Amino acid sequence: MWAIAGRDQPRDRRTEKGRSELLDRLRAPKQAEITDHVRFNTVLAFLRHLPDPAAQAAVLRPRIDFLEAPSGFFYRDGEPVRAAESRDLFREGIRRVARATGTAERAWRKEAIERLAQPPS
Repeated sequence: MWAIAGRDQPRDRRTEKGRSELLDRLRAPKQAEITDHVRFNTVLAFLRHLPDPAAQAAVLRPRIDFLEAPSGFFYRDGEPVRAAESRDLFREGIRRVARATGTAERAWRKEAIERLAQPPS
């Protein structure tokens, strides 16, 4: 139980059907749940409910593949605008933050996959 405004609330109100649907969605996230940062964080928030560490790791791998694929951040006439070509201070900030976030995210995901591969202690 946990308290909201002084009242105890049940921690888990999922039905068996709801739990089964959650596990199915976690095992096979949609493409948008892999490519969209906010949606993937939602998947991460519930991933602990998937009982098999190998299945958890399998959910992390497509996100790593997505993050490691070459891509541009800003486009002009269908072509990526290289950082050196842009003189926009704010777009530079967006690129820097995205690069740092992506680097940290890839490192954490690889570490998480390694930890999930270890036998339980």
